[in-house]
Amino acid sequence: MSEDGWKFTDSSLSEEFEKLIPDVMTFEKGQMKITLSYEPNILTFSGRTPHMELVKLSEYSGSNWRPDYTMRVEDMSNNLVRYLILDAKYSSPYWVENTHIKNLYDKYYEHMAVFDKLRNCISRNEIMSVFAIFPEALDRAPRAVNMRFPEFGLDGRGPMMMPMLAGLPISLETDALMEKWLDKALRAIMLSMGTTLFSETTLPAAA
Repeated sequence: MSEDGWKFTDSSLSEEFEKLIPDVMTFEKGQMKITLSYEPNILTFSGRTPHMELVKLSEYSGSNWRPDYTMRVEDMSNNLVRYLILDAKYSSPYWVENTHIKNLYDKYYEHMAVFDKLRNCISRNEIMSVFAIFPEALDRAPRAVNMRFPEFGLDGRGPMMMPMLAGLPISLETDALMEKWLDKALRAIMLSMGTTLFSETTLPAAA
């Protein structure tokens, strides 16, 4: 159990990596559940598509449809679901800011959606953020790029703009900056679900 109250509740091991690492991890806190999936295979809609599952829109011709990570945030008291998409790009901040974020937005927002079985519809409204993760050079101060974050919405001074878009750096020295922005994204997602109990929440960590 992590100090912030999140409980690690379940995981499954990756078949592709000979079951050496998990490809799905689940955390719970009160009525909230977060499912972190590594390289999930996003399929086009079919009659077997589960409720509130991500689906690839068929008009997009790309074949590789596996973001590096998806974070599914679910309020188990009312079955509301939101998604955060993370994809790694081994590029400089310049290329992330000027090319990759735009491409990821097109692929994982414009051409991906969520199937709502109860309403019998496919919608993008549940995809709340698309983030590129990139390595930051050791001789530079880590910085996030091309930010579209709901700063005003978080402090009550205005509406939140969705989806959130950003390039988040990972440094060999620290991942504190990425954790900071993911904490803010998670808080914004929970506020959009009407969940005020976790307005000061932080990311779960495995025990």
